[in-house]
Amino acid sequence: SEVNLTPKFSFRPGIRVMFSSQFKTEQALSFSVKYSFTEDFDARFILGTSPRIPSYDELYSYFVDVNHNVQGNSELNTEKGTSAFIHLRKKHNFSKFKSESKLSAWLIDVSDRIELIIVNDAPLAYKFMNIDQYKSRGISYNNAFRYENFNANVGLTYAGMAKEMNSQETDNGFLYAMQFNLNGSYTFPKTKTTISAFYKYNGEMYQYVQQSDLNQNVTFIKGKRDAFSWLDASVKQSFLTNRLEATLGVRNLLNVVNVKSDIETTGAH
Repeated sequence: SEVNLTPKFSFRPGIRVMFSSQFKTEQALSFSVKYSFTEDFDARFILGTSPRIPSYDELYSYFVDVNHNVQGNSELNTEKGTSAFIHLRKKHNFSKFKSESKLSAWLIDVSDRIELIIVNDAPLAYKFMNIDQYKSRGISYNNAFRYENFNANVGLTYAGMAKEMNSQETDNGFLYAMQFNLNGSYTFPKTKTTISAFYKYNGEMYQYVQQSDLNQNVTFIKGKRDAFSWLDASVKQSFLTNRLEATLGVRNLLNVVNVKSDIETTGAH
């Protein structure tokens, strides 16, 4: 439901109920508040719980052959989480130039988070398991621009996460990473041809990696993946009064072929 107390102030309580034949009924509760300072500037605050029932793949997948061993886990518990978000949004209109800026910050806390965990090093085997605690916090900024036939979007995210596994602290704090993205497009009015470019910078990323010694004692070390950039471009042309569209694109223009990393990937390879 949505309740408008004044033309500028409103709030919205909500509930979502999830039924399952395998798990007890779960409720996700949310409460959001919106305040409009002006017609073009508003703030939103959202607080909620976020349980998640394991998916079919997480429970029952079985992908085992000579090269792979990825298995589900029918003993998984439901994730339990709480989250808080705040968003500030501002629109700008200057004749033909228009833009919209959005600043967001968040806190997320999840217990019994489901992740794909390495359960055997040789041969390599993975299994979906619950980890004790997962926390995330961060801030992001996005700005969309438009001027006549030109569109652009720029975004910056700085976020950190912390994990606790098997009741052992895996870190002394949050591990942070930064991402930056920039994309733009221009449409030629006469031919309706659109050229686009998409750029993304992935900053250095850290993650705690589980290791076992010969006595099967589990320890955690901090792994690192180096920063790298990615650039794609494309040309799009419409035909037959926009009934047919053709796109020619090129990926990885910066020729990224190797990224140094000692972080185990949560996948088959």
